[in-house]
Amino acid sequence: MAHLKPWSTWFILAAYALGGTAMALALPALKGLAGVAFGRPGLAVAVVVNIAMPLVVVALSAAYPKLGVAVLGTFLGTLAFLVRGGQELPRLSLDWFGEAVRQMHPILVVACIAYHALAVVTVLVVRP
Repeated sequence: MAHLKPWSTWFILAAYALGGTAMALALPALKGLAGVAFGRPGLAVAVVVNIAMPLVVVALSAAYPKLGVAVLGTFLGTLAFLVRGGQELPRLSLDWFGEAVRQMHPILVVACIAYHALAVVTVLVVRP
């Protein structure tokens, strides 16, 4: 395995955040396309949440296989997706994370957990 330069950590974390932002920005157009083509705009959400975001997570985790970076990056990407997609985050408090999870749709909570699991498994497979 090649040596991973420390400065590239910032670039990969930015790539995770940009990936989540790109998915959120593409979602309205994809919803319109799915609504016209299939009569089901929700199909676009299913594709983004179940296919596109996991592909971004796996690709970036494989490109930079460091466990801590993959977990933090996945968190940043998911947070960027939620914030850019219109999810309102609670005010900062001691229970900020718990309150944010309670506001999310249950399917998104499961998807976020799955993204983290995918990141961990990808890193462990790429860098045993």
